[in-house]
Amino acid sequence: MSLKQLENAIVTSPLGLNPKTDGQRLVAVIPPLTKEHIQAMCKVVAKSCEDVKQSVRRARQKALDMTKKAGLPKDDAKKLEKEVDDLTKKFIKSAEEMCKAKEKEIAEG
Repeated sequence: MSLKQLENAIVTSPLGLNPKTDGQRLVAVIPPLTKEHIQAMCKVVAKSCEDVKQSVRRARQKALDMTKKAGLPKDDAKKLEKEVDDLTKKFIKSAEEMCKAKEKEIAEG
């Protein structure tokens, strides 16, 4: 991709940037985030977090279905269910912590 094509792509994007060509470089001044942009970015992070948590829950459900279909003895099945639940809680907590950290990072600028 040429520098001119790259410049044109940035100009036509919804970012609102107006890059300048500086020899072999493309320089685009990025304005500071407004309160509205910060809130919008935090909403995107929250939505992504919710998507991740739903994905983890779907994986949990698949794992539980597989243990039921495997025909394992009750003790083994209960042990696996507990392990799956523990992992589910761990990953959901991890996702929430990452999202909170990212929202804090965005809010602080």
